[in-house]
Amino acid sequence: MESTKWLYWIIGIIILVVAAIIIRKYKLITKMKRVNCVDLDKLEEKKFSGMGKLYIKALGGEKNIVSVDPCMTRIRVIMKDGSLLDEKRIIVLGAHKVIKLTDTKIHIIIGLKAEKLAEEINDIREKNR
Repeated sequence: MESTKWLYWIIGIIILVVAAIIIRKYKLITKMKRVNCVDLDKLEEKKFSGMGKLYIKALGGEKNIVSVDPCMTRIRVIMKDGSLLDEKRIIVLGAHKVIKLTDTKIHIIIGLKAEKLAEEINDIREKNR
């Protein structure tokens, strides 16, 4: 066992060197780097804000939207005219999927930002009333 102890040390050093090279080459964020970085959640919020107007346009405009409600990872939307819906644009904006329940009721699967997006859409609708 004593004769292979040095082998374990060499393998351990090789693993550390390879890990350091991979972290530097692909610029991976480690816990230590994250402390020194800008808060990534705030950065995500800034990147995500302003999307409400684009989603409203893809849903056929403000006058076409009856209600917008968040539900965990999706947004429930009731529209007056379902033919004005632009599904391709919604997917391009970052939604994972659009589920049509009826001609006027849809669910847009967004992810964890669904509540913030629904809030933003409703704020825009409130301001323009």
